[in-house]
Amino acid sequence: MHLKFRSLEVFDLFARTENVSETARTLGVSQPAVSQALRDLEAQIGLPLFSRMGRTLSLTPEARLLLPHIGRLRSQMMAVGQQVQSIRDGNVGSLSVACVPPLSLSILPAIVAEFRKQRPNVLLQIRSHTASEVSREVRQERADIGIALLPINASGLHIEPIAQTAFTCLVRHDSDLADRKFLTVEDLRDRCVIVQGSNTVPGFILHRHFKESNVEFANVIEVNRSSISYRLAELNVGIAISHPFVFTSDVPLPLRAIPFRPEIEIVVAFTFLKERIASPHISTFVEIVRRQMTKTADELRNLGLSCRMV
Repeated sequence: MHLKFRSLEVFDLFARTENVSETARTLGVSQPAVSQALRDLEAQIGLPLFSRMGRTLSLTPEARLLLPHIGRLRSQMMAVGQQVQSIRDGNVGSLSVACVPPLSLSILPAIVAEFRKQRPNVLLQIRSHTASEVSREVRQERADIGIALLPINASGLHIEPIAQTAFTCLVRHDSDLADRKFLTVEDLRDRCVIVQGSNTVPGFILHRHFKESNVEFANVIEVNRSSISYRLAELNVGIAISHPFVFTSDVPLPLRAIPFRPEIEIVVAFTFLKERIASPHISTFVEIVRRQMTKTADELRNLGLSCRMV
């Protein structure tokens, strides 16, 4: 049996008044259209639902027995329709995001705030992970989308670059190097240099470059978080070589950002599971990320640093 929603709607309204004219007025249709819908439902069910006395139409005992069930069925079908529309409009559901710590602390809060404005009823899960953990979370479907620094293990993943930047030196304003337009290995060779370890993506990129260029520093401190290198540089422990996202802030900065030369590229990228179909939530989130990253790129360029969208 294939019951049409329109027929159920007409029947439910008619049952309240047993008046074809009133039903037609409520639905905004003609009386013949209401009568036809009622005849169609009766034919679909195969039971007499209406008794006719002249031009008067009333419910049969069989119809009254079915009325509660038909009412519930109509309500359920309406709920399904509303849920479908909510899903289509992106007003329900969930979104899980895995992001590397530097971006979790710098640009992600503004992105989440904007996403909540647009989709306030979506359940958000935001988690900070290392780059390798981000790719694992996406691959194992514990995250719908990842944001990481490249390179990462891309097996089974779709990688979509967002922006490209380069390493910078974090120098105190009272340092004798603070007025330099850029800094090189030679400028830092006899200084205490703070870098991330090779088990992190920024550290891996830096150490690979230093090895290929036969670069050695006399005094090195290795850390596993850019926030630690920032704090050490702030305390005048040394000069940190870091990605520049620690500088995306509206507050006065105690450190100056000076480009490192030769330029060593860093790429920020989305990661998605290859087989996964992008939901409206993911599309909205990606759009907001790109918009926020464009703003961040402008801020970094105003500081004299390299950053461009890709």
